[in-house]
Amino acid sequence: MFPFTEDVEVNRLVGDLDDTVNSIPQLALTFNLQTEIDLAIQPLRSENSQLRRLGSYFCVC
Repeated sequence: MFPFTEDVEVNRLVGDLDDTVNSIPQLALTFNLQTEIDLAIQPLRSENSQLRRLGSYFCVC
């Protein structure tokens, strides 16, 4: 598995999660860790985008 981030602890946790999922036969065939992470952080990306737009609207630069 490639490094997920530069954070060693995050990489270890992601690796542990991936190993656990792969050890469960029912999940191993259908579970994609990267897809699940992307789905989980999508609301945060949307909120971040909205805050950036709002911030640029109120910026008095």
